[in-house]
Amino acid sequence: MAIAGNLTLVISARIGDGEPSDIGEIELPVVSEKIHTVGNVSITARVRVDEAELADRLKDFATAVGDELTGAGRPKPKVGPPIQDVIAWAAGGSRIGVFAFDREAAQELVESFLEALGDDVEVKRVSKVNGRAGIDFRGGGFIRFLATRGTRNNYSFDRIYIPASVNHSEMEALAPLVLTSKEPAVVGYF
Repeated sequence: MAIAGNLTLVISARIGDGEPSDIGEIELPVVSEKIHTVGNVSITARVRVDEAELADRLKDFATAVGDELTGAGRPKPKVGPPIQDVIAWAAGGSRIGVFAFDREAAQELVESFLEALGDDVEVKRVSKVNGRAGIDFRGGGFIRFLATRGTRNNYSFDRIYIPASVNHSEMEALAPLVLTSKEPAVVGYF
C-alpha cells in the first residue's frame, strides 16, 4: 500500500437542537490499494483512510475540545469562526464586539487576535488597559473585547460574537448593541 496524499476531515459539533458548526479539521494520510487481475476480471482500485489513525486523531481532537470547554471551571475563549474572518471584517471598516465570559478571558482573546494579525493588516492602535481591550484599524473599523456581564454603555457594533453557551437573558441584553448597524449580526461561538 502506498500513501496517495492527504484527506482533510472537517469536524462539526452541535449543541442541543442547534445547527451543526464546523469546529476543526484533521489531516489524514490516504492509503491507496490497487488490485490487478488477468483475463475477464475487471481491475479494482480502492482508496481508504487508515482507520486506526482516524480513530486516534478523533480521540485526540475530542479530548482537546473537551479540555478547552471545561478547563479551569469555565469555558475558555475560542472564537468559532476563524479569527481571520473577524479581523477582515474589522479591517474593512466594521465595528466588532467579541464577548467572553469575563475580563480575563477577554484579555486572552486579545492575545489570540494579535498573534493572528497578518503583515498586510494596518493597525492604528491596540489597547489592553483597565478592562478596555481593543484593536483599532486604519480603515476605521475596530474590535472590542468585553465580558458578557458588565458595563456596555456607549458601545455600538455591526457584528457581535458571543459564547454559544450564554443564557437567553444575557443574549437579549447584548442584542441592542447592533441595532444601529445597517447589517447587524449576532454570531455565537464555541
